[in-house]
Amino acid sequence: MLGGKWFPHNSLPSALTAGSSCQLLELMVGRCTAAPDCLWLQLRELTNRCQALRDEKAAGSAAEAEEGRAAAALDTRQAQLVARCEDLGRKIRDLGSLSAEVFEKYQNKGQKVS
Repeated sequence: MLGGKWFPHNSLPSALTAGSSCQLLELMVGRCTAAPDCLWLQLRELTNRCQALRDEKAAGSAAEAEEGRAAAALDTRQAQLVARCEDLGRKIRDLGSLSAEVFEKYQNKGQKVS
């Protein structure tokens, strides 16, 4: 596989003779046996990086979901308080205004005296 994947074209010896063919073969075999180890290390590293990115994405998704639930709870609470405020305003309007006489009579009644 001269000039191929395992023995790049730019690293070929300039003159191939019968005596150097053994050296060439040894060099090719050395590269072929060293390549799988290197590839396994690269594969392991890429797999670890890929898993780390998946974990990071899952953590981000979980945090985003939690923030969404908290925002929904706050929206619900705000809607309840607005409805209560409107209800109390309606009740106050239904009561109408108090005369000055009734206001003076009940002005101090709501306060507790210790």
